[in-house]
Amino acid sequence: DLTGARLEEATIDGALLEKSVLTGVSLRKASLIGAQMRLSRILDADLREVDCTGTALPFADLSGCDATLAIFSGADLNSALFTGAKLQGASFRGATLQGASFHQALLKDVDLRGANVEGADFSGSYGLSKTQLESLIHRGARIDDASSMQSPLGLSQLRAAVFLFALSVGTYLF
Repeated sequence: DLTGARLEEATIDGALLEKSVLTGVSLRKASLIGAQMRLSRILDADLREVDCTGTALPFADLSGCDATLAIFSGADLNSALFTGAKLQGASFRGATLQGASFHQALLKDVDLRGANVEGADFSGSYGLSKTQLESLIHRGARIDDASSMQSPLGLSQLRAAVFLFALSVGTYLF
């Protein structure tokens, strides 16, 4: 359990960290090239500019992470969770993303070239270009309404906002 650890700029290449708990850890600019991190919980972590090239992260939970400009090229992210993650400018080039979930994730300027996205769920994510959305659909990814995903307010967030507005109006009237 490395909860809250500060490992900025550390070199942890090839490490065996399967089933690790890394909640709130800071790995900014760290190198985790080829690390084995299957089933790890890396919640609300600072992963800005981390290099996870070729890292095995299947079934890992990276929800709430800030992975701005992170490198996940060639990584195994099969069924990984990126709920609410900030992934702006991250590279997933050639990564395995089958079954991964990017619900409510910021995906502006991400590189998904050559990534296997079949069955990956991009519903509720935002920041993808129209060209990226079309490519994801063509390659077997799941998304909700493509037009709503280009703004910070995706379809899922819009539904929640409408519900909360209706609830507050109802409370005010009664």
